Amino acid sequence: MARHTFFSFHYVNDVMRAQVIKNAWVTQDRVESGFFDKSAFEKAQIESPDNLKRFLTSKLEGTSVTCVCVGAQTFARPWVRYEIMRSVQQGKGLLGVKLDQVKCAQSVKKGLIGYERSGANPFDQLGIRRNDGRLSWIEWKAGKWVPFSEVPSVAETDVPYQLGSKSALKLSELFAVYDYNPSIDHLKIGQWIENAAKHAGR
Repeated sequence: MARHTFFSFHYVNDVMRAQVIKNAWVTQDRVESGFFDKSAFEKAQIESPDNLKRFLTSKLEGTSVTCVCVGAQTFARPWVRYEIMRSVQQGKGLLGVKLDQVKCAQSVKKGLIGYERSGANPFDQLGIRRNDGRLSWIEWKAGKWVPFSEVPSVAETDVPYQLGSKSALKLSELFAVYDYNPSIDHLKIGQWIENAAKHAGR
């Protein structure tokens, strides 16, 4: 059965770098999602936030893993946060891959060096809160933890993760982020994604 992975990233800044990650992974038995036509995204965004949520949720359907490509501003992008939290709600495997060492052709064309340091770990900025057998979502915003209400809560039994006994935890306590070097790690992407899938029982 083909592995179907959703790639989440800051579209304006990091689409070319994210393509490098995807291309290192895609083979005959692997299917990607998340590289949709930018105009379709913009149309859904213009229509309404709810339409955009439905659009992104539809792209997540049928996927078993979400791979977050971590650039400079990925952690702060609201729709990346939505894709991550919707993936958690659906019990998908998750992982992050840093883009520091992936050269950006767009940057080179502008006369820049072609690299950009990755920002904060997106999984440090999002979390899970437990209450009476249900899970709700929190985000780090303006220096404090606040509810993330864009994704509905779920029963704790509906997700496959081992949450321990804490009443609240960051996603970084559950999901790994990897440093990626294109010259030596291109064969590792598949294993990292498989590890994430197994972690979620996928």
